[in-house]
Amino acid sequence: MALSIAMAGAVLTGCASARVTLHEEFSSLSPTRIAVPMPDNDTILPLDAVSFETALQRAILGQTTFNVPVLIRSEIKRELQRKGYETPPHTEIDGKYRQPQPPEVATHAFDAVLYTTIETWHDTTSPIGVKSRWKLEVYHVPTATVLYRSVYVVRAGGRHDNPPEFFRKAVTTSIKRALSKLPRRS
Repeated sequence: MALSIAMAGAVLTGCASARVTLHEEFSSLSPTRIAVPMPDNDTILPLDAVSFETALQRAILGQTTFNVPVLIRSEIKRELQRKGYETPPHTEIDGKYRQPQPPEVATHAFDAVLYTTIETWHDTTSPIGVKSRWKLEVYHVPTATVLYRSVYVVRAGGRHDNPPEFFRKAVTTSIKRALSKLPRRS
């Protein structure tokens, strides 16, 4: 009986797992300004207009859609700022910082880039749920050293009166957990 209750609680509140790697030189390289480009969508699904309402809810209340990459990016920036990092307003950053760059590149307005990849995505509307796998990697600029890596699996679902609020909270909580081992900037 206790196991059934515990399992039901995990399904309703969500559960997640993360594999985190923190580079041993993180403190000595000490990034202060982390650029956050738009997450890469490695799924075959369009994630720019995801909705969790049932047909009846859409008919009565109207449809609320989410641009998942935009929401994830904004929550990552918010969490980095909460941890004391600056997040410059660069929106058009390609993957070049995953490779070593010439030393003059270090004069840019950032000293690290946090790349996010949405590797898998599955959502349901009845009951509301999402299961996804994200990879977050912080690369030092200009060396391309991976300072922090988190492979994060989120599973959240259950019955909810307010699907948009459920989804926002699920993403916010997931980002906090995925970045939980990233050191605070002093």
